[in-house]
Amino acid sequence: MPDDIMAIERTRLSLVNGSRNMSLMLDKLRSIDANEMSNIRNIVKNIDVESGAIENEKALRLIEEIRDVDVFNW
Repeated sequence: MPDDIMAIERTRLSLVNGSRNMSLMLDKLRSIDANEMSNIRNIVKNIDVESGAIENEKALRLIEEIRDVDVFNW
């Protein structure tokens, strides 16, 4: 029983931390003005992932994840 309580508490804390992180990211996105958003969109859109210049798989996944986000209206 105590193990179950500890697992539930750890899960609850993880959810609270995740919620706080998401709130912080949302606040940052809201603070970006239209020019900054346009610059970010152009930078990400112009990254050539097909050329093979980027070999880091984690970086490629991150670029793909950013491109999949609806906030940028691709």
